[in-house]
Amino acid sequence: MVSWCAVTAIAGSAAATPAPRVIHGAALQATITYHLVEGARFFDILVGRIGRRDYVVIGEGTDMCLELPDQRDYDEDGARDVLVLHDIGCDGVSANDALFFVSGNKTFRRSNRFVGGRPRIERWEGRWSVVTRAVRVEP
Repeated sequence: MVSWCAVTAIAGSAAATPAPRVIHGAALQATITYHLVEGARFFDILVGRIGRRDYVVIGEGTDMCLELPDQRDYDEDGARDVLVLHDIGCDGVSANDALFFVSGNKTFRRSNRFVGGRPRIERWEGRWSVVTRAVRVEP
């Protein structure tokens, strides 16, 4: 797993989602976007789309109920990443929700998970940050 997170206790104002970034390659120019296939049978599937091709990032076999609170270039590598909320309580377990990032490239690497509910996204010291329940998580 990739660790993108540094945590501090601070709060701030919400920010708007920027337009998607474009990845430039030798012969490739594609925008990465993410979407959910909700409850295919019961659990959700996270799909990443690069250009016209879809990639299953998280399959239904992981037994996760997911939400996508935000998509932007968190790690400032020129590719759009996604912030994923794992609703742990959807399968009857009483627990705190978890958040994690998925990197915006064909590897779709996941960051370490961190506890949090409905996040706010803001700029802090020139970088995008996630604020949730009195902690700030930065890529």
